[in-house]
Amino acid sequence: MDGHLESDGLTVTRTGIGSDYEVESDVVDEGEEKWLEIGGRRSHLIEIKSARTTKVGMTITQARKALEENARFCLCIVMIEGEISEDSIRANSRFVFGIGEKLRAPLEGLRGIYATYLEIQSDHRPDAGIELDLEVGEPRIRILTSYANEAGLSFADALERFKGNV
Repeated sequence: MDGHLESDGLTVTRTGIGSDYEVESDVVDEGEEKWLEIGGRRSHLIEIKSARTTKVGMTITQARKALEENARFCLCIVMIEGEISEDSIRANSRFVFGIGEKLRAPLEGLRGIYATYLEIQSDHRPDAGIELDLEVGEPRIRILTSYANEAGLSFADALERFKGNV
């Protein structure tokens, strides 16, 4: 699918921790390259999630990146129904821009839980004979696919936004 985006003037690059891809739009005007800037940046970070159920999960690292880069971060949720093809992916994708701000409250709540945990740990040291163990795996923030359907853009509308036409 990268080739299709590149034919629309978008450059797609695999990224590291916190997002899957970066999409850049360079527009040529009278032979000179022009950068489209949104929020002072020339690109969007995209985290892609597939969903066969009613929700997807983001790691805390991904949620923090979404908040830090809110102006250029996009969560793409692909609802998987039936056979997977390029057409079905395009039809069932929703791109949620600005999701970072929606993640602020859960991230702050988690920070409060962690602070309370550290406080309890300092009050109940193993040498006192009591300790608290919270090893239940890495916390995740769940995003409902119904939210993506309501707040997200279709593939075609997101493509226009990436190209700077919206």
